Amino acid sequence: MVEAEGTIRCPEDLRQASLISVVNTSVETIATLLRLAGAGCILFCGVRPNRKPAWRWQLTAHNDLMALGRQIRPYLTDKRANLDALFIREMAKAARRADRQIRWEYNALAGDSGEKRTPSGIILPGR
Repeated sequence: MVEAEGTIRCPEDLRQASLISVVNTSVETIATLLRLAGAGCILFCGVRPNRKPAWRWQLTAHNDLMALGRQIRPYLTDKRANLDALFIREMAKAARRADRQIRWEYNALAGDSGEKRTPSGIILPGR
């Protein structure tokens, strides 16, 4: 289903979300995708003139993307390169998050009496 009617998006900008999605006019088909994947959400795409209503199943959470990607990769042909790019991007994002956390914990343990900033920019008072 992902190979035929789906999208695998991995934008270059790390601030934008990677996603795997499928659009279809059958809400039953989209609901089955949600049930089989065990994750994601269903969005109503709306009605366009002279077209049937359409629904989209979409998956954006890091762990869910990685798990589903590993399951469907052997069956992809045309979209395998997009999925591989998504894997690389998601692993890079995870490494950046881990690096920020490690640096923050190191600074917190360094014993400075100065104030610290968390990765989200919150200022913590010194000791």
